[in-house]
Amino acid sequence: MLTRIRTWQVLAWHLLLAACATGALAYIIHFSDVTRRPMPPPKILFFAFVIVFSIATLGFILAGVRSAQADTGIVLLGTGILWLLGCYGLVFVWINTFGT
Repeated sequence: MLTRIRTWQVLAWHLLLAACATGALAYIIHFSDVTRRPMPPPKILFFAFVIVFSIATLGFILAGVRSAQADTGIVLLGTGILWLLGCYGLVFVWINTFGT
């Protein structure tokens, strides 16, 4: 039988998702390699990452809120903060790669 989802599990998986999304975007657009950067910037790629990241965040919120062993307030606040942190990571990689 599946175990109940706890608050720390929701937050840990969300932090892992944010790190993986930022790392995947950096890998795809060749973040540190100036000669291999795609021009013009693939803007649809950035928005696709933000949308997929936001949908996954919604899934974590729903999983945490529905679990009896997770504190709803901490899940909502923590997931909101981690969503902002993940979006900041995506924007940081994008701006430092293309400058816009």
